[in-house]
Amino acid sequence: MQLKSQLPVASLQRLCESLLDEEGTVTADLLFELDTERRPRIIGKVSTDVSVVCQRCLQPMLLHVEDKIDLVLVTTDAQSKALPDRLDPWMCGEDELLSPADIIEEQLILAMPIVSMHERCVDVNKAQVLAIQKQIELEPARKNPFAALVGLKSRTEK
Repeated sequence: MQLKSQLPVASLQRLCESLLDEEGTVTADLLFELDTERRPRIIGKVSTDVSVVCQRCLQPMLLHVEDKIDLVLVTTDAQSKALPDRLDPWMCGEDELLSPADIIEEQLILAMPIVSMHERCVDVNKAQVLAIQKQIELEPARKNPFAALVGLKSRTEK
């Protein structure tokens, strides 16, 4: 059975916790089948564009998140450990209904970078540095709070 679907990013609450907003649409293309060893598998891919904060310049950025899915449905830890390394298990109960939205959300969360950054933040950083320099130039020169102590010290040394 093949499932091609789109769902709103806003419907994936755990994913939305790490986003700047809940705008966007997730595209999923999943194939549910039995492999040659009669294991239930889910193969496909998910993708979306989400808005996050660049951790370098702290400005909003659009991030494309995409992941290929190759999961085997398992019901026990022993089944999970017996899988080849190239296959990832998806733990589910025997009588439990499978939620494709949960699988899609989990795969997108796993595909998110640990730290989101623009490829180049130079222009944004340069503008911030110029704004700070301008602000420093406009501030009146402050008196050093320790200047009075320097005067007292010089009098006691004479």
